[in-house]
Amino acid sequence: MVDGRLDPLRFEVDKFSQQVSLGQTPSFCNDGGRAACLASLPHGVAPLAPAATTSDLAVGVEHPVSGVIGVKPTPPYGVEAQLGFAADLAAYAPLWVTRDIAATFGITRVKPGDAVRL
Repeated sequence: MVDGRLDPLRFEVDKFSQQVSLGQTPSFCNDGGRAACLASLPHGVAPLAPAATTSDLAVGVEHPVSGVIGVKPTPPYGVEAQLGFAADLAAYAPLWVTRDIAATFGITRVKPGDAVRL
């Protein structure tokens, strides 16, 4: 604690980094909570398909937008838009990470025993 404030949260701690060659290890597997990059998937493990996003998933809080501040292309990802908020305070509550919510952010959740092709 500094100056009566809580210490900032650490979101990522790198304990197990490793070099990965997609040519030699094109598969990623969650081996009991530990990342494993493999040449081939273990017997009986099928790769996950990327999770599909759904437009009807409504989570979080809506904030009024005053307008678009800027737009720029960001290939190969699409167009990036910067929005202006019309509120004095924007609050983002934590979300439980489900497969659907992760897909909303372009992430495929890989649970223990799951695998993906890279």
